[in-house]
Amino acid sequence: MTTPEQPKRSAVFRIPVVLLLGLLLVFSTVLTFQYRTKLVAEPEDKIPILFFVFLAAILGSAVNESKRDTDVLVIKGGLNQVVFFCWKLLVAIVFALFLYVAFASGIVGGGLFPTFDGVKDVPYKHMMKFLVDCKPLTNQDAAKMFVWAFIAGYLERFVPNLIQKVESDQEKTPINGKK
Repeated sequence: MTTPEQPKRSAVFRIPVVLLLGLLLVFSTVLTFQYRTKLVAEPEDKIPILFFVFLAAILGSAVNESKRDTDVLVIKGGLNQVVFFCWKLLVAIVFALFLYVAFASGIVGGGLFPTFDGVKDVPYKHMMKFLVDCKPLTNQDAAKMFVWAFIAGYLERFVPNLIQKVESDQEKTPINGKK
């Protein structure tokens, strides 16, 4: 049974989310401008791929959040909701970055996963060069990366489960013929 309070709770939740997404968009635009003006060596590389990977993860997390029961999040005022939502977005970005590096390193691979250029036989110089040079090999690989980033944001347990799977597979693999 619904009460007159429920629409207010839903509206209280949506206002901070919209404000947060607006701030996130402004922050992302500023970071992109900084990236373009200071770090990019090649002029055709206008916006870094990681920007879009993070955006896909954020969208996945936001879509997941839209189906959550808002009564769970209503706790005296909207600040707790904003903090919770910011935390979810940050976790989604971290999970997407983890997947990006896991795919680039080859720890996770196969036909469903992207392959990367600028990884093998390229000497490491510094982190920014690594992030700029390490890119999906083809447009199809970029699309796969965006899908996996969205999934990382949408399914909160996907990356932790993947880490456990890789860890358990590693424990089963003999090291130098021992085990």
